[in-house]
Amino acid sequence: MTKISFRVRSKDKYGSIYVYLHNRENQKIERRTGLYTPTLYWNSYRQRSECPISGDRVNYLLDKIQAHATKYHTLSRGSGNVVDGHWLDVQIAQVFNRPLKIMKVLWCIKLIVL
Repeated sequence: MTKISFRVRSKDKYGSIYVYLHNRENQKIERRTGLYTPTLYWNSYRQRSECPISGDRVNYLLDKIQAHATKYHTLSRGSGNVVDGHWLDVQIAQVFNRPLKIMKVLWCIKLIVL
């Protein structure tokens, strides 16, 4: 069973929120979510922000990341795809509708081969 958790590693005023994916192969994959929260308002037990200003929005996005990654982890494992750090980057990018950086790398490789 996959476990997805969140953590703020910084002791500064604002900290970046990291997502951790623990899968059944005892891999611990860590990536940045792109979200920040005041470290004073981060609840490490609940793994959510308790900021009165932006906490609801941040928590909504964390829930969305967690649900998306859990759903697609199950589908990926069933189809034989490799779940690694790049896979987690892709899932986070899909949640936020961000362009994938890997596409730029593939485009450069395609130009070199041609």
